[in-house]
Amino acid sequence: MFGDLIPAHATFGYGEITEWNPDKTPKSVKADEGALLRCLDSLQAAQLVRLRYDLRNPLEPLITPEIQPYSVAWTQYYSMTARGYLFVTACRAPQPKS
Repeated sequence: MFGDLIPAHATFGYGEITEWNPDKTPKSVKADEGALLRCLDSLQAAQLVRLRYDLRNPLEPLITPEIQPYSVAWTQYYSMTARGYLFVTACRAPQPKS
């Protein structure tokens, strides 16, 4: 359900990365999904992220073998709000001037 969120969450120390890819990305992760859910709930409560529901892929035809005709396939994902963007930019470490 969380896609890339669990490996990202684990790289911040909230899980155990059991195996790494050659490009230094997590290959196998043992994570606490409950901790991730609590983190996402907190971010939503602070209005830094928002849970969105959209069509699975608007460019893909709705009538596919796995979807019955006249049905809509919805997907959910998290997106950063304007408030979340301002929070991240305000908390980012200063960059050296060139």
